[in-house]
Amino acid sequence: MEKQNTTEYPLVSIALCTYNGARFLRDQMDSLIAQDYPRLEIIITDDGSSDATVEILKEYAKTHSYIRVIQNDSNLGFVKNFEKAMSLCSGTYIALCDQDDIWLPNKISTLVNHIGEASMIYAKTSLVDTKGTPIQRDFPTVQSLQGRCHMSLLFSNCVTGHTCLIQREVLEVALPIPRGIKVHDHWLAIVAASLSGIRYLPISLTLYRQHDQNAVLGKRKGSRQLRYLRLLKKFKRRMLFLKSVQNLKTLTSDEQAILQQVYMSYSHYTHCFRNRSLYQLMQQHQELRMIYKEDKQLKNQTRGYFGDLFR
Repeated sequence: MEKQNTTEYPLVSIALCTYNGARFLRDQMDSLIAQDYPRLEIIITDDGSSDATVEILKEYAKTHSYIRVIQNDSNLGFVKNFEKAMSLCSGTYIALCDQDDIWLPNKISTLVNHIGEASMIYAKTSLVDTKGTPIQRDFPTVQSLQGRCHMSLLFSNCVTGHTCLIQREVLEVALPIPRGIKVHDHWLAIVAASLSGIRYLPISLTLYRQHDQNAVLGKRKGSRQLRYLRLLKKFKRRMLFLKSVQNLKTLTSDEQAILQQVYMSYSHYTHCFRNRSLYQLMQQHQELRMIYKEDKQLKNQTRGYFGDLFR
């Protein structure tokens, strides 16, 4: 059945980004084709793969007319490639998709049935290894939030992109993704939470494959000198991130005032072991710390540069 022909259902666009993903791509594509939701389009943007990724995608597109494959003229990078894929989606809802996971057949239909008036819905995810064997590990490790909770998402994110479904209104505010945004799903979660809020579905609909090449869970290696450079980069990027959130037109004047305080407090990061002004601010404003289950997590999040360097 050609899924896009069932017009009584709202169109759901799946935005899939690929880059040298041939190793696991067929498993993911098969799970997308097997979705029980009757009206889909699959928009795939490939970011200059040099393996068999594009050949595999064209094979699927040849037999499924609702699959569209776009090859980028140059490598855009992780975030900008997702931005491009989302900008090409025409659905009422948009689902983000990685190249190496496996979706359960009822994933899209379940999310559509539960999103309601929320701007975004997200679910649990189950970790598996390269062979698809379950890994007993929580992900993410922070508290799952609901509602208009964007202020709680400033320093950590509970929304995993490959589990979520978003309303088109989110793209109208979130795109283009501002400079300095490292992870697109964090930005989308904040924008959605500042609109009609986000909703959490406590069931797993995705098998998230963990391996060394994961954009989020890949192993990080390097000398202390490399760590030094990464921390400085993190600081600059976080400052840009906070400024981008502060510029959102969906914020109230009170929220913008608090964000200005957060911005000034975080600017002390490079001069201390522990950012006490940021810690005190987050203690003062409960909405800034709701994502953290324990005070230990809050203290870890408010370390200063030297605290991060020598931990």
